[in-house]
Amino acid sequence: METPRLVTVTRTDLPEGYQAVQSTHAAIDFVFEHPTRAGPWHKDSNTLVMLTVKDTKALIHLMRKCDYLSLAYTVFREPDIGNQITAICMEPHPEVYKMTSKLPLLIPKAESNEQEYTGDQSKDCQPHQEVSLQEETGTAN
Repeated sequence: METPRLVTVTRTDLPEGYQAVQSTHAAIDFVFEHPTRAGPWHKDSNTLVMLTVKDTKALIHLMRKCDYLSLAYTVFREPDIGNQITAICMEPHPEVYKMTSKLPLLIPKAESNEQEYTGDQSKDCQPHQEVSLQEETGTAN
């Protein structure tokens, strides 16, 4: 039997840092909205796959496929950017795996980008500057 995987999909036209956050929001919301589908997934595997599509139109296309196939999914809308659809999470199902099999991973593995964790936070973590989602996406007033 195939390992059950909860599948999230977000937009690549969002800043990279926000893509993971939006996917996580969608996954958490899915668990609360569809507990009868999320419960067995969590018990049997707890495997989460995060994928990407180009834009909102592509997310809506996936949502329509889910509707057509009667598959459970959750839509996450980001209030900071006018409630735009930023991510969806779809139930663990062979049809979901089939329709998302060609989508790229949210964070592709890149050997040149890997960093070994040393346990020393001063060396591993770099300070960051907080920037709002509106500033990143160019929707700030």
